[in-house]
Amino acid sequence: TQSRSSAASDVYKRQGIVMTMHSVEAEEAVLGAMLISAEDFPTLADFLAPTDFFELKHQWVWEAMLALYQKGETIDYLTVSSRLRNNGTLDTVGGSSFLTGLLNSVPSHTYAEAYARLVERAACRRKLLKAASEIASLVNDGSRDLEAVYAEVERVITAALDAKQTDTLTSIGNASQAYQDALERRSKSPDGMAGISSGYRGMDTFTNGLAKGEFSLIAARPGVGKTALMLNMMHRILFNKGRAVFFSLEMDSDAVMTRLYALDSGVSISALRNASLTGDQWDAFLASAERLNLLAGDLDCSSHITPQSISRRLSRLQRKGQPIDIVFIDYLQLIGSSEGGRKADNQNTELERIAQQLKGLALTHNVHVCAAAQLSRQVEYRADKTPQLSDLRGSGGLEQAADIVIAMRPPDKEVTDSEAARYPLTLSILKQRNGRMGNFRLLYTPALTKFSDMQG
Repeated sequence: TQSRSSAASDVYKRQGIVMTMHSVEAEEAVLGAMLISAEDFPTLADFLAPTDFFELKHQWVWEAMLALYQKGETIDYLTVSSRLRNNGTLDTVGGSSFLTGLLNSVPSHTYAEAYARLVERAACRRKLLKAASEIASLVNDGSRDLEAVYAEVERVITAALDAKQTDTLTSIGNASQAYQDALERRSKSPDGMAGISSGYRGMDTFTNGLAKGEFSLIAARPGVGKTALMLNMMHRILFNKGRAVFFSLEMDSDAVMTRLYALDSGVSISALRNASLTGDQWDAFLASAERLNLLAGDLDCSSHITPQSISRRLSRLQRKGQPIDIVFIDYLQLIGSSEGGRKADNQNTELERIAQQLKGLALTHNVHVCAAAQLSRQVEYRADKTPQLSDLRGSGGLEQAADIVIAMRPPDKEVTDSEAARYPLTLSILKQRNGRMGNFRLLYTPALTKFSDMQG
């Protein structure tokens, strides 16, 4: 029969790949070192799998050693020979003489881990070559939708990059030390925040900051100010030296910047839209421009976006070495369904899926994800306008995925259209996985779409 080496080489040649990403000598040295002394086998078994060996016969020997180790039996020449014989593979690998050859091929068994790392690196390179071949095949398939191709390419790349990052176990001792270090850092910081400050005392009192790896919702009926609140939060986070990305699915970049300039400069939105600025307003606008031009934030105003495309954009920024603290999305119900996947049978199920993907995105990219969400009309039909978790559209799955849900209550009385009008809004923390619930108030200036802390 054709050996695995030659068979695999033929496949790579047909795919136009020059296959040199393996070392028979390193593989033999690892196996031979374990036959001499298996003291380091537990360490090697943590990162080296049978499929990391290129030669099939080497895979079988490593599998035999793993089986012996898992049963608590000794690993040596005799036990491995017996295991292979019982499996019916001893003659196939080359018999006892093959194992003897492995023993004689080891330069020094004390360098077993170094040899194993060579095997591991070669396996990683083969996985990347395989991924490149799959990507070429996907790109050349003109019958597939381009968005589906993007999603599949990302999956292939992620699988290849994550292939050697599957060990998620950590000892309680290491976790305890990491927690102690984090607590000491917080105790020495001016605000003692566990997460990213929202810039608002009332909110931070309840949340102790927005933690990375968590997913929060700002929920309200249309026109109450959820987009404005997220832009205000981003503005304050950026001025506090944080880094934020804002995804807007219903406003273009000019509309977003109009709001940012209004809340930063104090020039009303109507004046900015009409370009009817007084001399003092022009001075305020230009001073604001100098400040905003220096901020470390990013905007994406695509009209169609999915959790996968958000993930790609964040990956691109992070590969450039740009750290990201928080991601804002306006708003949840406008996010598209998964690329290349089957759409859910109803909107609520689709929203649940998207919310779960956004939570996963927060964990994967180590950022806080904050999304605006619509409340259903039922809140308007109650005498008490205080929102409830059940008012979330698609509430069941959203409640489960979100770590924090903050709902905005409409103003208690009809407000005027005067540019000087300001009124308080009550915000309710309806859910917090790692904290308490309660209410806080912010002062809203609609002409500037600006939120401020209540005094006192």
